[in-house]
Amino acid sequence: MQRNRAVDAIPALINPIFVGPSDSRATYLADDNTVLGLLINGEAKDYPHNIGWSHEITNDPVDGRSIVVSFCPLTRTGMVFDAGKSGNRMFLGVSGNLFNNNLVMYDRKDDLSNATLYPQMLGFGISGARQGEELPLIPVVETT
Repeated sequence: MQRNRAVDAIPALINPIFVGPSDSRATYLADDNTVLGLLINGEAKDYPHNIGWSHEITNDPVDGRSIVVSFCPLTRTGMVFDAGKSGNRMFLGVSGNLFNNNLVMYDRKDDLSNATLYPQMLGFGISGARQGEELPLIPVVETT
């Protein structure tokens, strides 16, 4: 992948700060907003669509497990992937590319000249250093 202005033009989140719905900083969230809900080993987190519209990718640890939450505004699809163990954690970013109008992610730890590209809808590397590598899915619920 050649370096261009589109790479990371939409900034992915890394280890975002979470607040409760009644927190004064949660003015961006209304009761009827759609979220991607996740429960891992008793730890629950919600990822609001309206944050996904602005960032598309969230790299986040949940109960010690590294995950990637992706939201493609064009297809309005949200998916959650296992991002590896903490010592070998992936940090996915927005490549600026599309595959069938769907978000294409890349591993920010790769050299851009050989970065692995992961279309959200496929969930595996289509080119780059880890072509063919699967991103394991994690169950997610879309709700309000």
